Amino acid sequence: MSQRSSFRTTMPYVPPPRTSFVRWWIIALFVTLPCLCILSICFSSLLINGLRDSGNALSQPLATSVTQSTTVADDFLQALKAQQSRQAYGYLDVTTQVMLSSSGFDREARAADTCYGAITSYQIITEEAMADVEYITYLISRKNLSSPYRFPIVLVQETQANWAITSYGKDSNDTISPPGVSTCRTQ
Repeated sequence: MSQRSSFRTTMPYVPPPRTSFVRWWIIALFVTLPCLCILSICFSSLLINGLRDSGNALSQPLATSVTQSTTVADDFLQALKAQQSRQAYGYLDVTTQVMLSSSGFDREARAADTCYGAITSYQIITEEAMADVEYITYLISRKNLSSPYRFPIVLVQETQANWAITSYGKDSNDTISPPGVSTCRTQ
């Protein structure tokens, strides 16, 4: 008889290899870090654009840099007096700018200066404020006109206490020309 060994060779239990804890941290770091960078860049961009535009879709640097309504109106007329119509256009509110292009406003201002002469002086004759709207009437003198004329300006307080011109001119119908003068007076 042969002897058989009753011993069976058994292999010791070896658990499956563990995934390294460090390896998962490295993967998480490479996924999370770029996501955080992208989010911070987007947030910074939105913050910078929000501060730069500060409430106006078309960004009116002149109208939004001052807070007093009379200052905006005076600066508007001073720009017209200096024949800087593009600068004066910047004091108009967004709605007025959409309805009247910069070049159209420039043509109107040049035509008024050609026909009636440049603005020589202006002064406030009435001022009425109601909540966030201000009505100011000026008395304007022009070189080729024998008498001054009334020039109303209506301003609205927009976001962040800034003022912009919503209407101006005779009957507040947005015209720079003097009322009641139908012909051009060039001399």
